[in-house]
Amino acid sequence: AVSFNAIIIGFNVKISKNIGKNFKKPPCKILFSNVLYELIEKIEEEMKNRLSVKPNGNLVGEAKILKVFNISKLGKVAGCVVTSGYINNNSNVRILRNDKVIYMGKLISLKIIKEEKTQVVKNDECGMGFENFVDFLPDDIIESYEE
Repeated sequence: AVSFNAIIIGFNVKISKNIGKNFKKPPCKILFSNVLYELIEKIEEEMKNRLSVKPNGNLVGEAKILKVFNISKLGKVAGCVVTSGYINNNSNVRILRNDKVIYMGKLISLKIIKEEKTQVVKNDECGMGFENFVDFLPDDIIESYEE
């Protein structure tokens, strides 16, 4: 749990006394409650805090998703136009919907038509694929960061 910065969640259970004895401070976030809606509120608050954090690095480019494509071998791909700066393949990205972060992760595929690209720049139209994320929609905004 520690290496993944995970959250331990417990509903209607007690915290072991050993946790308190072994650690002055628990090694990772622990959320417990006997009331379900309170636990859900705690989880939502923790997720907001985690997703609102900007990635390490500087914002170097933005793109807008125009259309979502289903590609048989790849799955869903975001058809985008770069609106500012540049975006490199394998860069760290955030995807925003209505000014709320819905994804933070890695860009794993960047293509123009069927040609793999290492970089796209302002006004380029391209296809983007993301690591473990396909829930993007038209009008979502992609922000690209470099360390």
